[in-house]
Amino acid sequence: MSEGRYEKCAITSYQDGPDKIQYLQRRFLPKAREIGTLGETRVGDGERLDQLATRLLDNPLLFWKVADSNEAMNPFSLEEETTVKIPKP
Repeated sequence: MSEGRYEKCAITSYQDGPDKIQYLQRRFLPKAREIGTLGETRVGDGERLDQLATRLLDNPLLFWKVADSNEAMNPFSLEEETTVKIPKP
């Protein structure tokens, strides 16, 4: 199974009165050139990002890998008829 989207994010905390608040540190998008790719494909007519991930990686929960490999801060920016890079699973 693939690593999770936030797996490499450190957990940090702060004290708010008597409460200790834990949170994940910010996750920065990796550079697309640092992500291995298998090739390219075109986004189909009306195809959503989760559907694209299912078609390419056989897992809709890996939509974030498709977005990362195409440096898409907003996953909705991957519009139909666009050529996208296929990330390694």
